[in-house]
Amino acid sequence: MTVVTRWADGKRAAAALERLHRRSVLACLEAHEQSRAMSHNQGGFRADIQGLISLVKQYAKQETLGPLRGVGRYLKFGVTGALCMALAFVFLVLALMRGLQEISFFDGNWSVLVYLVALLGSAVVAVVVGIAVAGRDRKGT
Repeated sequence: MTVVTRWADGKRAAAALERLHRRSVLACLEAHEQSRAMSHNQGGFRADIQGLISLVKQYAKQETLGPLRGVGRYLKFGVTGALCMALAFVFLVLALMRGLQEISFFDGNWSVLVYLVALLGSAVVAVVVGIAVAGRDRKGT
């Protein structure tokens, strides 16, 4: 290739880029004019603001109600599990009391100790669970 053909090719490329740039600028201007005309025909600025408010409301609903619906399922299972565990704990304390009543040491005047031991055992379990939950909350898990 000679220098002249390179210069001619460069000039042609520059001209092509210039035409492409003009077309894109004209296309942008046309799109802007069309959007202004559509906005003006559909109620103007007020319609744009109402559309924006509607969009924000839809977005807020999507980002708040959607996740809450998903959490609802976990809450149902969590509450059901907690109730089952509480019922199991009550049966465990009743079994402890019934087992202690079978021991001959707790006959007669000492029968009150059975209830005190069951109450003390329940308190110990409640404290241990409370410490575990509090420790877990401090760790952030």
